[in-house]
Amino acid sequence: MDRACMKLLFLQLQITCLILSLLLISNIGGSHEFKIAENTDFNTYPAIYEDIVVWSSCRNDNCDIYGYNLSTNEEFRITTHPEWQLHPAIYGNIVVWTDFRNEEIDINGYNISTKEEFQITTGPGWNSHPRIYKNTVVWDNTRGHIIDVYGCNLLTGEEFRISKALWEQFCPEIHGDYVVWVDGRNGNFDIYGYNLQTKEEFQITTDPHNDRCPAIHGDIVVWSDSRKSNYSDHYIYGYNLQTKEEFQIAADLDEVSSPAIYKNYVVWEDERNGNLDIYIYKLLTNEEFQITKDTSDQKNPAIYKDIVVWIDNRNGGWDIYGYNLSSLFGPSFTGPPVPHTSPPEPPPFPPVQESFTFPKNFAAIVAVIALIIVSVLAFEVIKKSS
Repeated sequence: MDRACMKLLFLQLQITCLILSLLLISNIGGSHEFKIAENTDFNTYPAIYEDIVVWSSCRNDNCDIYGYNLSTNEEFRITTHPEWQLHPAIYGNIVVWTDFRNEEIDINGYNISTKEEFQITTGPGWNSHPRIYKNTVVWDNTRGHIIDVYGCNLLTGEEFRISKALWEQFCPEIHGDYVVWVDGRNGNFDIYGYNLQTKEEFQITTDPHNDRCPAIHGDIVVWSDSRKSNYSDHYIYGYNLQTKEEFQIAADLDEVSSPAIYKNYVVWEDERNGNLDIYIYKLLTNEEFQITKDTSDQKNPAIYKDIVVWIDNRNGGWDIYGYNLSSLFGPSFTGPPVPHTSPPEPPPFPPVQESFTFPKNFAAIVAVIALIIVSVLAFEVIKKSS
């Protein structure tokens, strides 16, 4: 092989390596968001724990509970009964949900490891909106014509009543020793809490407007709050159970709702752009970031470690999508929650920090340019060697 051919071969190898590197970078830049459930009519109520995402899918003329393993990229079906199953929640290997197969709507469960299904509630009334933490399941129940919050110890099978006020208490959430819920005893909807160890109930919000959609992780409770909008809009507020300090998270923009929390990260659905997007707030640094930018609606977010999941109608139906937060924050989702301090007054136009990703056709454009360069240089080499 003469020197000219060797030069040409070496040049082609260099350009090929450059193209492959750019293709890899482009793929990494676009891989933060991913689809979990295909458009199979209607998917809703996503929940996540570790590598498992669960949701309710209405693909079978009823709604069943499905799961997805993020490590193996495998979907699996949990319920097969012809009646509806909704509102799944997951902790460890246990999935719980609202089940319509009996005359009384019950809470059922499923062990992913043993593939065994079991019934949790057997008492009167309708049971719905279950949540689970370790061996404790909580839900709301309509026995006595009033909605109350109940719980069950999965190890002992013991059922116990948590809220006992005369008005409605519903949509409970649980983490650690604390249960929180929406409570109507004061003529409006407030957020109340209960300590499972001390068996003490306490009020979290006292504003006369309506509060809804509580979520809890560690000592931080978050919820959707209408105190500044005369019921027309909602804002995201938080409360530290240890310091008894209340703080605002989402700035005074348009409708925001459905907050979820994991350690120092709060996510919610937000309509400031004319459609529903998913936003995230970092309590440790008081920074806000936009996660989704598609012009359709994304709502009902859930978060665990560095993964956020939500329902998404960009394809016409409601799919389940996810996002890897490592692109924004790096692998920093370890350690205990950090006590929150009040953020500074928000500026008139709160900054939204975004991660940079290459355009989808970036690699193709560079590849075409590189091939043109190779062709020109190869022509020159051949011309000089002839």
